[in-house]
Amino acid sequence: METTFFRLTTRISYGRSPIQVDPIEEIDSLKMLDLNTKLLSNSIFKVNKGKKWLDFIPYESSGNFLISKNVKDILTSNNVQGISFFPTNIE
Repeated sequence: METTFFRLTTRISYGRSPIQVDPIEEIDSLKMLDLNTKLLSNSIFKVNKGKKWLDFIPYESSGNFLISKNVKDILTSNNVQGISFFPTNIE
């Protein structure tokens, strides 16, 4: 059975000032995949710049991002495997 994979990347320079966020609590980016990461217990972010809300909001580095409920619903309804979700708040 042949399976096709695609790389998911985000563009943070749409030219219309997209929102960018930072976690309220400092995190160790090397431990973000660990289930004991502080992001799971304190997932509060603050806007550090931008005005336009997109479905993908980068933080820490371009490889880390928050997704909108719409994107989560699409991934869930299509039974995408190998990912997990946790709620976040943006102040």
